[in-house]
Amino acid sequence: GPREILDNGKYGKLVPVGDIEMLTEAILKHFSRPSSVDKDSLLSRANDFHIKKIVKQYLTLFES
Repeated sequence: GPREILDNGKYGKLVPVGDIEMLTEAILKHFSRPSSVDKDSLLSRANDFHIKKIVKQYLTLFES
């Protein structure tokens, strides 16, 4: 889920489920100031979830 994808908040703000006000605040803060995480790190993290990589992981799991 989001906690895993964002590595416990390392790659983005986590907010409680259903807390619309906190989510809104986090989104507005994100767009009003630069991210503390550099672009290359974010792209690298996103590639961890690329379809080709995930498919390989599933196939390895199914074959074991």
